[in-house]
Amino acid sequence: MENGLALLQPSVIEKANMTERGCQVVYLLGVDIGTTNVKAALFDTHGNRICVVNEGYPTYRPFPGWVEQDPNHWWSATVRTISRLVSTVRVEPERIRAIGLSGHVRSAAILDRDFHPIRNGIVWSDTRTEAECRWLNEKMGHEFINITGNKAATTFSLPQIIWLRNNHPHQYEKISHICTPKEFVIHKLTGVFAGDVSDQSGSLLMDVKKRNWSEQLLSKLELPREWFPPLYESQEVIGEIGAYASKHTGLQEGTPVVAGGGDNSCAAIGSGIHRQGIALIIIGTAGIVLSQLDEPKGDSEARLDLFCNSIPNKWYLIGLIQSAGFSLQWLANRLLEERNADLKPNYQLSSSEWLSTVERKLASIPPGSEGLVFLPYLQGQGSPNRDPKATGVFYGISGAHKNEHLIKATMEGVGFCIRQCMDVLRQRTEINEIRCAGKGVTNKTWLQIVSDILGQPIWTVATDEETSLGAAILAGVGVGIFDTIEEGCNNMVKKGEECTPDNTRVRRFEECYGLFNSISSKLDI
Repeated sequence: MENGLALLQPSVIEKANMTERGCQVVYLLGVDIGTTNVKAALFDTHGNRICVVNEGYPTYRPFPGWVEQDPNHWWSATVRTISRLVSTVRVEPERIRAIGLSGHVRSAAILDRDFHPIRNGIVWSDTRTEAECRWLNEKMGHEFINITGNKAATTFSLPQIIWLRNNHPHQYEKISHICTPKEFVIHKLTGVFAGDVSDQSGSLLMDVKKRNWSEQLLSKLELPREWFPPLYESQEVIGEIGAYASKHTGLQEGTPVVAGGGDNSCAAIGSGIHRQGIALIIIGTAGIVLSQLDEPKGDSEARLDLFCNSIPNKWYLIGLIQSAGFSLQWLANRLLEERNADLKPNYQLSSSEWLSTVERKLASIPPGSEGLVFLPYLQGQGSPNRDPKATGVFYGISGAHKNEHLIKATMEGVGFCIRQCMDVLRQRTEINEIRCAGKGVTNKTWLQIVSDILGQPIWTVATDEETSLGAAILAGVGVGIFDTIEEGCNNMVKKGEECTPDNTRVRRFEECYGLFNSISSKLDI
C-alpha cells in the first residue's frame, strides 16, 4: 500500500465490472473507524477486494494515562478516504449497493445539542478513570455483572462519563448526545442518530440479555436516556447517504447505510466466525481474544468481557490486551530514533521496514529469549488480570541480550497475555479452531510464537481488511444480497494459511509461561 491506497490492477477492476449471469456486478463498502486510522475498503459480493484507502489521525496524550482524539478528525478522515476511493476506482457510485461501518468500541464522543464535540473524545485505552471504576464497582458491582455481564473497568465509556461529571461539571452540563466514533460518523453521513448493540456493549449501560439500554442503570446513575442513540441490530438499515455527505464523498445520495458494528465484532465476521467453537485472535494496536456464545452467560468472575455480537441473538466473550502491536511499535520506534537521527531523511527507515530486516535474526533466539521476559503493560494491564496502574517491564535483562532479544521477548510477552485470555475462554466454551487477524499476522515469526505458546494450529484470514470486510458483509445482509450473516461469510470470507505448532517449542514455552505468570503476579507493578 502506497500513500494509504491499495488498488487492484485495472484488468481486475474491468473484469469485476462485467456482467455476471446476466446481472451487473454490485459492490459493498466497509468503513472502519479504527483506533489509529480510518480504512475504507470496497468489495464485490464474492469478497474480492477492489480498493482500500486509509488515513490516520492524531491521538493526544496530555497527561500520563490520558488518551484522546478529536471526533471531527474521525469525520474528516472518513470523508477523504471515501472520496479518494470513489475517485480512484472505475465503479459507478450507484453500483455501491450499501455501506457498513465499524468503529473502535468503548470510546466516547461527548456532544452538545448541535452535535458538536464539547471536548476531545476519550479513547478506550485511557486509564484516568480508576477511581470512578472503583466507586462504580463498590456501589453497583453486582448489578453490573447481572445486567451487563461485566465489571466497571477503565476501558468502558461509562466511567469516562462519570469522570467528566466529577471533574468538569461545566462541560457535563452541556451534554445532549453521547455516542461512539462509528455513530458520530454515521450521523454525519445520514443525519440519523443511531447505534447498534455490539458497539454500545462497550458503554457498560446495556442489558445484554435484552439487547437494549438498561433503564435500571440509567436511572440509578441519573443519566438521561435521550443522550444515547436508539439501538439496532448491526445489519439493519438505519438511514441513507444524505446530500451533504454525497457532495463531499462522491457516494450516491440515497445509498443505504446499516447500523454496523463494533470493530471486534466486525473483525470476527470478516474472519468467518459465525458459530460457537471458533476463537479469533487479533494482533493490532491492541490484542483481542474472543469467541462467540449462543447464550449471554459470561465468565463468572467477569475476567473477560461479555458483548452482544453483531449476529442477532448471539454474544461473545472477549479478552483485551491493551498494548499488543503498540508494544512492538513502541520498542521499534525507541530503537530506531538514534539510528535515524544520524541518517539523511531519504535514508531513514520506518519501524516496519527495520523490523523486517532483523526478523531473520530472531530465529536463532530460543523460546524464552534466554531469560528475558517482557510484561506488555504500556497502557495498563488488560484481561484477565486488570490493573490500570500496571506498567511495562523487561525482567531478567543482562549484558548478553541484544536488540533482537528485546524484540522477541516483546512478541512472547504479548503471546503469553493471549494465552492467559485463552485459558479463561476455554473454561466457558470449547475451542476447536483458532483464527488470527490484524497486522501481527503479517509477521510470521510472531504468528509462530503465538501458535507455539497456545500449542494449537492457527489459521490466518486471506485479507488485511477483515474489519471492513465484516462491515461490508453486514451491509450486504441489510439490503438483501445475503439472507444471513453466515451466508455472507461463506460467500465473502476466505481462509489464509495454517500455522502449526512445534512440539519442542510448545514444551519449552509451557515452562516460560509459568515464569511469565509468576513474575507478573509477584512484581510490584
